[in-house]
Amino acid sequence: MVDPWFPLTMGIIIIDSGVACTLVWSLRRRQLAVETLIGGTEGPMNYRCFFRELVRQSQRQYRRGGAMNFFIVDAAMFIAVRDLVCDDKRAFLTLYTAGEYYAKQTRLYLSADQLSGFGVNPNGEIISVFSLIPGRGQALTTAAVRCGGTRLDCLGEHLRALYESCGLRVVEILAWAEEYAPEGWDYARYGRPNFYAMTI
Repeated sequence: MVDPWFPLTMGIIIIDSGVACTLVWSLRRRQLAVETLIGGTEGPMNYRCFFRELVRQSQRQYRRGGAMNFFIVDAAMFIAVRDLVCDDKRAFLTLYTAGEYYAKQTRLYLSADQLSGFGVNPNGEIISVFSLIPGRGQALTTAAVRCGGTRLDCLGEHLRALYESCGLRVVEILAWAEEYAPEGWDYARYGRPNFYAMTI
């Protein structure tokens, strides 16, 4: 029987004190990573216990102002969490399908508590940055950059300011274009903001 937690532990990303990202791919390297994190183990790996412990560590660490832990997931899991984003934030997200993520070869990351995530394309483009709880924008952007992200596109002054605070700079500004308006865009609430292309 396949361990139901196996896909969740295929690509653990440990962002260690804001310094390094470690991709853990092979079974043995995953075992060593788990042993390091939880102080050693004997016998078969219990991925369910490991994942629960990873979640607890991530929550404790983030509450203390530390770095967040992320892991690579497949598109189905990423989309299931991403689509829980409230309507006022969904308007600023491009809701890619699993097929589109696959075609782009996007690496998709979720935080260990499964409340936030982002994607990074092979060309360095950061996409699908989201969080189900407020206040993680800078942490997510910083993590995306450490995982290979070098550029992104965004809509509106708030996101431009957020990404500038993380070290990105505007390289192109495009005025609002009606033909590219997100579906269901609330003009009364959001107006017609500029579109920004940004890079490191």
